[in-house]
Amino acid sequence: MRLSFATLSVLLVALIPSIAAAQAKARKIPPDGFEGKVTAVASSSSQLVQMSIGSDARVEVGHTLHVYRPGKLPEYLGTVVITAVAAKASVGKFAPAKGSARIEEGDRVIVKGPPQM
Repeated sequence: MRLSFATLSVLLVALIPSIAAAQAKARKIPPDGFEGKVTAVASSSSQLVQMSIGSDARVEVGHTLHVYRPGKLPEYLGTVVITAVAAKASVGKFAPAKGSARIEEGDRVIVKGPPQM
C-alpha cells in the first residue's frame, strides 16, 4: 500500500503531539511552569528532601527538578530526582551541581531548567 505525500503529511501532523508527549514522558520531564520550595531536608548523608510540589502539579516519580537559592543573585544548587509523590508534596534525592552545594529549607525547586543568572 502506497500513501501519497499529502496523506503522510496529514498523518504526521496528527501524530506530532502524541510523539512529543511520549518523548517527554520517556525523558521524565514534567510540564513547565511549576515551582515549589524545599520544606524539609533529611540527614546530609541521604540527600533526601521534601518539596511543596506534587501530583497536583503533574510531578511524577522519576521527574528531575532544578534547585536554586533565591536572592539578588540566585544560586543554582543542583537537581532533585523525585522518588515519592503525594498530591501536594513530593520527596526526592538531591544531586549537587558542585560537590560543596548544600540544600536547605526554603530553597526553590522549579520544573523549567536552571534559572538565568
